This record gives sequence, structure tokens and C-alpha cells, in this order.
Amino acid sequence: MAHKENINKVHYDLSNEFENISITENADRKFGNHVRINIEDELELKLIIEKVSIDNDTFRWFYLSDPRNEETLVERKSTVETFTTDVKEIFEKSRFDLEYIKESTKQEEN
Repeated sequence: MAHKENINKVHYDLSNEFENISITENADRKFGNHVRINIEDELELKLIIEKVSIDNDTFRWFYLSDPRNEETLVERKSTVETFTTDVKEIFEKSRFDLEYIKESTKQEEN
């Protein structure tokens, strides 16, 4: 049950950094039992953490470089302690698909 504690820690840390965050538990064939995290900052970020992975201190997770397209998965590894910093880096270094950034920028201008 370490995944519950680790998910709670991740949620707490992310909530201290971002205002608009939601976490849902899901299950499907591709990821099995997993947690989906949505963060809305200047751009939207969708994260996926498999529950079996987050049982460990170092875990594998994914984010969508274009949250409109489930095929744009990028795999990352973090520890429970470094996860929030790694997520912040995605925003700070604009590690999104260029087309998504362009479209989002256009929508903000209109």
C-alpha cells in the first residue's frame, strides 16, 4: 500500500506548486490500475502514474506532450521527492509539442 502514501505525497507537493490540479484513479488495458493527474497552468499537462510503479521510491510515469493526443506519451522517471520538480521543469522548459504550444498561444490571444 505504499502507492497510497506516495500518491498522497505527490498530490500534496503538486498542490503547493499549482492551483488547478485534479487527480483521478483509473484502470485500462494499457496502464492497468493508474492515477491520472491534470494540471492547468499556462498550458494543460496530463500525467499518468501506474500504481505498481509508484509503490517504489523511484517510479516511472508518463505525460502527454500534447494533452489533446493520447499518442504523445513521454516516459519519465522520478523519485517521490523529485517528482514535483520534474513536473515544474516540463512547464519551465516548455517540454510540449510545438503544435500544442502554438495552438494554445493562439487561443489566449483571441
